[in-house]
Amino acid sequence: MPELLWVADAVDRANAKLEDPNRAIGPSHFLRKDLTEEWVHRIWRHSIIPYLEEQFFGQEERVEEFTLEQLLMEEPMPLREEPGETAAPPV
Repeated sequence: MPELLWVADAVDRANAKLEDPNRAIGPSHFLRKDLTEEWVHRIWRHSIIPYLEEQFFGQEERVEEFTLEQLLMEEPMPLREEPGETAAPPV
C-alpha cells in the first residue's frame, strides 16, 4: 500500500536510533492484509513501545524518542547504499 510507505520510514528511523541490528524492529509487525493507519498506531502503541520499554529498562526517557509521532516529525533519512552497490546513474 503506497499510502502507508511512511511506516517503513518510521521503522528505519527507530532502527537507526537503536544502533544495534540485534534489537532492530522488524517489518513482521506490520504484515497484515488489513493494515490501516489506525492499525499502525495500535501496533506501535501495543507492540513496539512495550518492546522498547523492555530494551531501555531503567532509561524510560529514551522511549520518548521512539514514539511514532516523534519519529514522523524528524527529517527524512538519507538514502544509503549497501556495501558493494553503486548509485544508479541519472536517467
